Amino acid sequence: GNRSVHEYLRRYFLSMAEAALSDGTPTDVGRCFCVESLTLSPAQMEPRSDARNSLEAAWTLLLGTYLPNPVEPSELLQPTTGNRLPNVLKKINEAPRGWDEFLQHVGFYAVRAPEAFRHLQSFLKTSHVIPSSEEHITLEKDRENRLKNAFDLLPRESLSIDKYRETREKLSEVQSSLCFELDRSRMSEFLKILDNTASYILERNFRERETRYLRLIDDISRVMQEVVRHPTHMSIERMEPALEFLQKLVNRDFEHNEIAPPDLELRNVLDNDFYVLSDGVISLRLSLLSKDEGVPPIESIGLSVENGDAEPCHSPDPLYGGQAREIELTFKPTAEQIRDGAFSVSVKVDYRNRK
Repeated sequence: GNRSVHEYLRRYFLSMAEAALSDGTPTDVGRCFCVESLTLSPAQMEPRSDARNSLEAAWTLLLGTYLPNPVEPSELLQPTTGNRLPNVLKKINEAPRGWDEFLQHVGFYAVRAPEAFRHLQSFLKTSHVIPSSEEHITLEKDRENRLKNAFDLLPRESLSIDKYRETREKLSEVQSSLCFELDRSRMSEFLKILDNTASYILERNFRERETRYLRLIDDISRVMQEVVRHPTHMSIERMEPALEFLQKLVNRDFEHNEIAPPDLELRNVLDNDFYVLSDGVISLRLSLLSKDEGVPPIESIGLSVENGDAEPCHSPDPLYGGQAREIELTFKPTAEQIRDGAFSVSVKVDYRNRK
């Protein structure tokens, strides 16, 4: 009927919070769903309005997460409307450590949902004083600003080892001050991904680089999936976009690497020595070198003589950058070449690469 879009959204996030806190999802996820509901609280509320009921339910569930012994959300919401918040506060009175932990996070809630926080302070009055709330708010705004500035350092156009190292340093300074345990844990994973990105950039050997690339992309995908499954504000607003950009840049870099042409060198193994004619043919011993270790391997290598009679030879195994392979090519010189005792051959190298 008369319910606003905001009220439907408040109830949606409340149901998400209740589900998260009931099914063993990390507590911090349930807290963040509660906060999303609280952010939609209006400045003015009628005493028995839907908005006030949603506000009370959200704060009840949120405060319930600070009880030392977990209480089912359905039990926290069991009392009649108007009695839920006093009931959970009574439980917290019996476990003051829970209230102390809530006070450590109060800046986050006050900044995220200022109207809802003001309503909470009004309800608490003198029963539960929140000391230095302005100081908590200042600290939270400073923390959020430092977090934003650190993530803003990440490159958007191309991979940059200096930028990743600088970002890592700034984020590691903020990590310990993050409110939620899940965010601190995720930040550790993100910092590890930045370390692995730097290692990927520095790696010159293609095989090693490919291994690092596959591991890095797998880690990025895993963390992104985890963020979607168990969201928090920091991971959705800061970490996921950063991971998405990083994923694109790493994929683009490796795709460019995969099409890099090889730098091949073919030389005579015997060099200035001579070959012996046997049954009218000469077995040329040739060494094929892929000089750049940073390029992808070549496969299905074929050698053929462009200006003479020779059986083409085939070497199926991959030849990686930085490797050399000796290949024998049987050549039948002409009578004139045999009589002259010297001749040159032009050898063509065919191969297949990945792309």
